[in-house]
Parts: sequence; C-alpha cells; structure tokens
Amino acid sequence: MPDPPLKSANGGRCRVLEKKIDQRLKDAPRHVAALNDSWRRFGDPFNSQLYRLVFDSSEPVNVNAIGAIERGIEKVANYINELTSFGLEMAEVKDDSAPLNAKKDLEKLLETGAISRALAEDLQDLRELRKNLAHDYPGVRAQSVRDAALIAADRYPDFEQAFRKWKDAGFPART
Repeated sequence: MPDPPLKSANGGRCRVLEKKIDQRLKDAPRHVAALNDSWRRFGDPFNSQLYRLVFDSSEPVNVNAIGAIERGIEKVANYINELTSFGLEMAEVKDDSAPLNAKKDLEKLLETGAISRALAEDLQDLRELRKNLAHDYPGVRAQSVRDAALIAADRYPDFEQAFRKWKDAGFPART
C-alpha cells in the first residue's frame, strides 16, 4: 500500500488520522447493522402503514423505536462525513484547519475519483435529509427518516468499499 501524501508532510498527523479512520471503519458496520435491525420492525417488505402508525404514536415504546432509527442514521452519516474529511486530509486535498463541511467534502471526494457520481448524489441526499431531521422541518420528518434510513443502510457498504479502495491506493488526490 502506498503512503498517503500527508505522511511525508506531517507524519504525526497522518498516524492520528490512520487510527481514527481504522476505528471508524471497524465501528461503522455495527451501526449499520443496528439501523437495519431497528428498521426490520416495520416488516420485510417494508410496511409503510405500520411505520406511519408507529411514527405518529406518542407511546414511549414507539417513540423509542423511531429514535433508534434516527440515532442509526446519525451514526452512519457522521461516520461517512468524518471518513470523507479524514481521507481528504490524508490526500492533502483539505487541511486540518478547514472546518467540517459535508457538502463540500463530498464534492471534493467525487473530484478525487474515489466515489462514483451516483454514490456522491445519494450521499448528498442523505446529508440533506439528515439536515432536515436535525432542524425538524415540519411536514418532512416521517418521510425524511424513512428515506435517510434507506440511503444510510443501502449505500454505506458501497461507500466503505470505495473508501477502502482509495485508502489502499494511498489516498491519491486523483484516482
């Protein structure tokens, strides 16, 4: 595996990022599994009527069921954002003083060639849905939770595969 560009410029920072990347790559699949497990409560195939009933309920067990899905979305989306940012720093496309900006970081990741346009678009959709959930915009919540959960669970494995390939290539600024 080739060394990432950051290693020659800042070996200490590179080691810190390598550790963070490895931790997140190791931990993320369990959160994807938890999200999928929370989602299965609504049937296979997905039962939108049951989901809407639970989503609109004020019963604590139902509120917690939806909360588990929302937490899973948060964890998976955060890991995607962090891995993207760390990878861009390893490629020296971004420096450590740059603020986390998931939208711009995903655009830069696409520019490196590490992910496909289709994956980038889906991850941007996830980012936007997550933003809507965080700000709790009226009228979009139930659909946003559903859509974000589907994207997070379905596309994280594709993201991870592409990210690992980029990592194994030494985080080139262009692939």
